[in-house]
Amino acid sequence: MQAANADTLPGKDRQFVTALARGLQILRCFGADHPSLGTSEIARLTGLPQPTVWRACHTLLETGYLVPDGHQGRMRLGAGCLALGHAMLASQPLTQIAQGLLLPLATRSGLAAALGERDGDAMIQTVRVQGPSNMLMNLPVGSRMPFLSSVLGWAYLAELPEAERDALIAELQPTEADRWDELAPAIEAAVAHYAETGYLVNRGYFHPRVVSVGTAFRAPDGRIFALNCGGPASEIGEDRIGAEIAPALTRIARDLRDVLKGQTGA
Repeated sequence: MQAANADTLPGKDRQFVTALARGLQILRCFGADHPSLGTSEIARLTGLPQPTVWRACHTLLETGYLVPDGHQGRMRLGAGCLALGHAMLASQPLTQIAQGLLLPLATRSGLAAALGERDGDAMIQTVRVQGPSNMLMNLPVGSRMPFLSSVLGWAYLAELPEAERDALIAELQPTEADRWDELAPAIEAAVAHYAETGYLVNRGYFHPRVVSVGTAFRAPDGRIFALNCGGPASEIGEDRIGAEIAPALTRIARDLRDVLKGQTGA
């Protein structure tokens, strides 16, 4: 997926530092799908000119946010990025509280559970805990999940007002153009189910053999956080969703929302 062009990022004004935005744009290219990249690949992913990429990557290498990865000028994320990630998580006690609440659910159910929030055109997992099953997908903290096919994305969309949700779906629709005829009715049904029950279910749209239950809540500052619990479809039937997984997940969402309200005095 091509990263947003730094020249078109929202909020650009006289105080906007384009060079910094381009550096951050380059760092966002790296991830589970692209752990190692060369400058030509980065230029293609970002749409930036090759000389701009060279200069930005040189700076990121010098400051430790990128490090060389073997031969042919390839790079990967360096310890500087890891330090920033740890600092971000440490500054958000919500992640620690969420982990403590999600871990018993994951352990008891044998499934995986996660907390996520929006990161541009995707949802990023800020907490993930995994039960004892060896049949679960390896999606570590920091994994970016597609909005229109993941349960985290669906839960986020369901928590938005209708006009905002429609606008975001229209913006993201090109990323799933090949599957849109399949995804559109599934998202619509999931959002309707969320309005009635407070949770929704994604059956095989992220991965054909995975079922996930999701919910979301809005923090006092307006941010939306999404929660999910899921695993192999063979282990998650309708009875289990209604009796075990959904009640536990929605209760955790309420608890986390209450914690944030207490922290802010809202």
